[in-house]
Amino acid sequence: MDSTIFSKSFRFCRYSYEKYHYTDCSRGAPSHFVAYMESGRCKIVSERGTREFAAGDVFYIPMGLQYKSYWYGDPKISFLSYGFSSFPEAEQKHFCLQKIPCSPDLAREFYTIPINTPVDCEILGRFYSALAKAIPTMRTGSFNNAKRVYRDAMEFLSAHPLCTVTQMAKACNVSESMLYAVFRKVAGKSPNSLRQELLVDRAVQLLITTDRQVQEISDTLGFSSVSYFRKILKSYTGKTPSEIRKDASVF
Repeated sequence: MDSTIFSKSFRFCRYSYEKYHYTDCSRGAPSHFVAYMESGRCKIVSERGTREFAAGDVFYIPMGLQYKSYWYGDPKISFLSYGFSSFPEAEQKHFCLQKIPCSPDLAREFYTIPINTPVDCEILGRFYSALAKAIPTMRTGSFNNAKRVYRDAMEFLSAHPLCTVTQMAKACNVSESMLYAVFRKVAGKSPNSLRQELLVDRAVQLLITTDRQVQEISDTLGFSSVSYFRKILKSYTGKTPSEIRKDASVF
């Protein structure tokens, strides 16, 4: 396998196997992939069904897709894989797993992108130029992985309430921009907004179940200052810490 990594965001490789190969990507594709099938064929199975690709096909695998792939060759399997994490504004369209309906010329543009030299601006220019020509022909979907990504993100957030959006996206195997798109689609809010709501809920619980000082609670929950903590608490609950404790004592 010849491969090179550019700024940890691009991985352009040639993969070769004999007769049969299996890949379990049930945790989700770590980046977007465009692939050119040189020889052999493959079958990709996901919750959306099964897609098959043959020699000469150019196909796309979306970041975050959970799938299992089966590769067959007689006798050889070989394909070029262009992994990339940045899909400009088109990422918000949520392209689905698919064969890209390339013309022979466009397929050749993908096929001739170098994979055995360091990725540089010229190579990236060639890749994104080919991708830009492919995008108008690609099918978008309803992004059925959105609920799965949202669920995984909220589980991670609940376990790590002080995490950053970057850490949350990494845990879900999606880009930050895709994570924001998922939260807008599923919850109508940003990851940071829901993170603050979770912290406020925990703050309220600590206020009414313990006698810890407000400063201590603020520090425990990772707020930059007690004044900012009071401001966020007020914006979500309409009350100050003392008012929350006073109201709780009435019941």
